[in-house]
Amino acid sequence: MESLVLTNDILCELSKQSEESANLIKKEQLLEESLSKTISLNIYHSLQNTSETFQDKLNSFKNNLQEKIQTIKSLKQEIEEQKTKEKSMKKNLAKLKEQDHESQDFEDSILYIESQELEYLSSEIQTQRLLLSLKAEEFHEKTQQSYVKAEKIRNLKEKLNAYETTILTSSPLPFSPPKTEYQANPLPIPVFSESSTFSEIPFKHTEKSLSNETLKQAEEASSLQGQKNKTIGKVLLSKNKKQKKLVEADDFFAELTGDGRKKV
Repeated sequence: MESLVLTNDILCELSKQSEESANLIKKEQLLEESLSKTISLNIYHSLQNTSETFQDKLNSFKNNLQEKIQTIKSLKQEIEEQKTKEKSMKKNLAKLKEQDHESQDFEDSILYIESQELEYLSSEIQTQRLLLSLKAEEFHEKTQQSYVKAEKIRNLKEKLNAYETTILTSSPLPFSPPKTEYQANPLPIPVFSESSTFSEIPFKHTEKSLSNETLKQAEEASSLQGQKNKTIGKVLLSKNKKQKKLVEADDFFAELTGDGRKKV
């Protein structure tokens, strides 16, 4: 009889322990689901902020491009005005030749002065065209960079949409080990990298990848600036390349469309 009572007590105790274990497992699962949702929302907001930052930078860059286009148009107008002045001076020179045939020395002196002025104006026009050609090259480089940034923004938006879909359609978390074992052996948190795919959901953003990308862009910008300075020095020192640059500037004007953008 006493053994039967002990057996009932043991069964009751085991039943209580089983219920407590089940409650602990449910609480642990609820905690894991809450933690997973919190991490997912943080990543979602982080990606959304990154996309908005890139969009702001792209808008700022578009405004800078419009300013560059206006500068190029102003330079073109100045060159046209200088050409008009050159034609006007030639007409004035022709009038002087018709009015003064009596003094050859006076005519020669006038011709010399006018030729010097024309040569100076021609040199100024060539210099303006060279500067305009260099600005056109810079404009082309900036346009290519804007296309690259726009592509990055588009990829980020696609990843953001795909990740949002993954969060909404994700299945419940599988069974987890007891709390003590989970604390002793926590699951590793994957680290974000540029080569990560969305089969590897990133949970952490490292500063290392961002600093490497920033350093790479700074090195590319420094290299481009050095090449540009070398090009300017070669153009200004070599007279044989002036005609070639003038032709390139004329081709650039011919390829400009009605909205002031060059076809790429």
